[in-house]
Amino acid sequence: MSLPIAVESTVSSVLIAADYSTVWERITDPTNFLELYPHWTTSVEPEEEDHYRGIG
Repeated sequence: MSLPIAVESTVSSVLIAADYSTVWERITDPTNFLELYPHWTTSVEPEEEDHYRGIG
């Protein structure tokens, strides 16, 4: 019998007093959050609902 592989996950939330387009513009610019994106990511685009793709 094998044990399931441990999965590391983090959940956090932040409330921001700004409209959606302002927030989206800010968080989809990888230069604003270098620690969140791989070094090759140059932009982020929506792929489907709640899923996004980093473009390099």
